[in-house]
Amino acid sequence: VQSRATRAQTVVHEPTPNTQPWIVMAAALPPTEEPSRVSHSDRGKGTTVPVFVRVKPLGAGGGGTEAPGERPSTGGAKTLAGWQELPPRVVFDGGGEATFPAAVIGPERTQTEAYERAIPPLADAFLRGHDVNLIAYGPTGSGKTHTLFGPPGLLGAAGAGHLGLEEHDDYGMFPRTAMRLVRRLQAEGAGQPWVLTASAVELHMGDNLDLLDGKSTVYLDKRDKVGKLYGATEHRVERPEDLLPVFAAANSRTTCATGAHDASSRSHCFVVLTLWRLLPEGGVRMSRFQFADLAGSERQSDSTGGEGSAADQMRKVFEGLVTNFTLLMLTQVVEVATRNQKETGRTGHVPVRRCDLTMLLSNAVYGRALMACVVTVSQAPRNGTKGWLATQWGEKLSALRLGSRVRPAESVASILARARSGVRECEAALRKINPGKFARIRQALLRRHRHELEVVELLTAADGSASRGAGKRAGAEMAGGAAADGSS
Repeated sequence: VQSRATRAQTVVHEPTPNTQPWIVMAAALPPTEEPSRVSHSDRGKGTTVPVFVRVKPLGAGGGGTEAPGERPSTGGAKTLAGWQELPPRVVFDGGGEATFPAAVIGPERTQTEAYERAIPPLADAFLRGHDVNLIAYGPTGSGKTHTLFGPPGLLGAAGAGHLGLEEHDDYGMFPRTAMRLVRRLQAEGAGQPWVLTASAVELHMGDNLDLLDGKSTVYLDKRDKVGKLYGATEHRVERPEDLLPVFAAANSRTTCATGAHDASSRSHCFVVLTLWRLLPEGGVRMSRFQFADLAGSERQSDSTGGEGSAADQMRKVFEGLVTNFTLLMLTQVVEVATRNQKETGRTGHVPVRRCDLTMLLSNAVYGRALMACVVTVSQAPRNGTKGWLATQWGEKLSALRLGSRVRPAESVASILARARSGVRECEAALRKINPGKFARIRQALLRRHRHELEVVELLTAADGSASRGAGKRAGAEMAGGAAADGSS
């Protein structure tokens, strides 16, 4: 029941064939009010995961269960009834209301508005030295990839240079963040040397594949409870145009048509920005910003569909099973961590080693990173229950307490000693072992250590003081002048 004042703000979508109209409660923010943002202090103590809910526009496409159709008649089925942005609230017919979101991003909101609602505090924290995770979670076809990357094919067109170097209106959170960070570093980093790299990896059917290197294998370092990928291509980014190959790589992840969506993502895609900064006192600080577009949860009956042989259809089923398993493991990690925090005040032991996905996101579980999540829900009648389940998952994640602190700086000498020792160890091992998996692992480790040496060399080379640089130039000019005088 809505008050007269609230009813004046109500927007009723025109019904599509065979559906009922959707009533949207207070869908538009009053123009005088600013959307709330989640800020993170340098310590982050006591902060919980901000979870945003984004509602996909009705009839936005995608096929499969996104197509117009009858509301489900199954007992207990739910449909999205409405939402409001202030205060954040999502309501489902058949019972269910979510009031946990840090913000609700309505379907009328643009990509720029979605970015402004969630990203600026995270980008600031990343530049201050925090590790940051941004994940997109939701059922297949609900708009995760659109939110994080953009519409299908957009990053491919951008990577080919067809969209120029300015922000496209349809860019998702990753390309928009990356371009703004590069320009910000160019403007602010003149007095503080920096190196920014980008990598793109997809987790597909138990393999970690480098999207910047023809889907070659990337390995996960499990020696620490926080997993780290090594062997992935670290593409250096100095200017906005350097991001184009990364956009093209993100566009090459595994997708196919299923009964749920015409371009269903069949892998978890991680695009990572790594920033190295040489501090005034001489130490080096590294921070990482992980953008994780998680594959959508789906019913087995929705996994098949589209063209393809029986073997192709079976592969789609197995992809769906692997996706659901990894998402279940992530759910268990969140549940165990939040229960431990509630009962003992500490995270304690959490089963993060159950799959690569949980290890790559465990830095937030153990208080080493900040995290935010965008849960996407669809208005399509047949996807109502899936959207409700996604908001239930988001509510669990929103209870996870974060404890991230700014990463400590490490001395140049320490980094060089560790990297050189690693290079010697890997080269010695490669001389003794036969070609095979273990040799490839050593080669990947060697690649990581050499990358560290290269980064330190770039930072220290850029750190030449103005006086030293001027002195060298003056000396060179004097030597050149003397040589010219002698020759004459």
